Amino acid sequence: MRRLDNYLLKQCVQVVVGLTLLALGVLLLERLLRIFELVSNTDDTIGAAARMLLNLIPYYLGLAIPVALFLGVLITVDRVSRTGELSASLAAGVSMFQILRPFMIIAGVLAFISLVVMGFLQPLGRYDFRATVDRVEQTSDEAAFQEGKFAQNGRFVFWTEDRSGGDRLGAVFILEDGLPGGGERITTAPSGRIGRGVLEDETRITLNTGQGLTVAPKDTVIVEHLDFRRLDWNIEGDVLSFRPRGDDERELTILELVKEARGDGLGIVKPHIAATAAHSQLGRSFLLLLLPLIALPMGLGYGRSFQSTGIAVGIVFLLIAQKSLEAGQSLANTGAIAPWMGTWPVFGIIALIGLGLFLRSALFVATPPLMLLSFDLESTAKRVGRKLVRIMMGPSEPT
Repeated sequence: MRRLDNYLLKQCVQVVVGLTLLALGVLLLERLLRIFELVSNTDDTIGAAARMLLNLIPYYLGLAIPVALFLGVLITVDRVSRTGELSASLAAGVSMFQILRPFMIIAGVLAFISLVVMGFLQPLGRYDFRATVDRVEQTSDEAAFQEGKFAQNGRFVFWTEDRSGGDRLGAVFILEDGLPGGGERITTAPSGRIGRGVLEDETRITLNTGQGLTVAPKDTVIVEHLDFRRLDWNIEGDVLSFRPRGDDERELTILELVKEARGDGLGIVKPHIAATAAHSQLGRSFLLLLLPLIALPMGLGYGRSFQSTGIAVGIVFLLIAQKSLEAGQSLANTGAIAPWMGTWPVFGIIALIGLGLFLRSALFVATPPLMLLSFDLESTAKRVGRKLVRIMMGPSEPT
């Protein structure tokens, strides 16, 4: 029995790994062209592109693993079914539950990996991807000072008349908000320069022959006026840096989502949205445990190959499951339903379908699902064909 388990494990793991790598390659290649368009104007084109691709891997793994597992189980069962190995094992007294065991082991490992990927790697990767995109945009033509445009970064609003000289600036306008007491500081100069400060997280702005005004917001009066011939301004926090992580629930790990849902977090997202995201991550991971129950019966053919049909049916099934989970999550985010109802009812329906298909094949001598589907399609096609012939022939004339 251990030999059979090892054989099925080896066959299925090879297919799952191959399909995962194939799916990752196709998905990343689709994004690669857009990434190179984005980084084409930067000095570190290869480094920025590689970092973006690495940050995308966790996201695409979350999409590739369910498809690879489902098709891996289906293709493996179809292969041993066509070669007669499955029939020989069943004739030797091996039950369908024992055939299922190695596939459930693979599903359990992938469910754990998927939980780590979606619960931890995806949020961190999504934030780092967005930060990299922002850094690329800041260090290319779209810099912190955008020629002729107001650009906001944190509590600063920047404007410059001319940026054609690289780090040299034309007329400069800087608005600094959020001063102690709620005031605002306005600084202007006819020319300037921008560069890195002494510290790694500082930005130095040098302004020439300008003036600064500090305004009290309540009375809208000038409380401080400064004229200068040269001003070296080291802004702490690097105006080119990205915002802190946690702009939305997709940038929070599953542990942080649980804290936010309980109200023990930082209040970054609303509790019901955090709870919905946590349920979604758990449900999508546990969903992998159900896929072998559906894929194994679909792979049965007992000598006849339904691999292409099974792949098509499997992809359609996974798409329906994905869209159902997305719809449930959207409803839960709006508050129309409870957070858990966005995920677990769909999980329950898929569980009933999987158990029904597997138990039907394991406990009864029944026609395999795809073979039954093929017969139904052939019968339907014949009936439709006969009706079309009658319509084309027209009604028969009475004798």
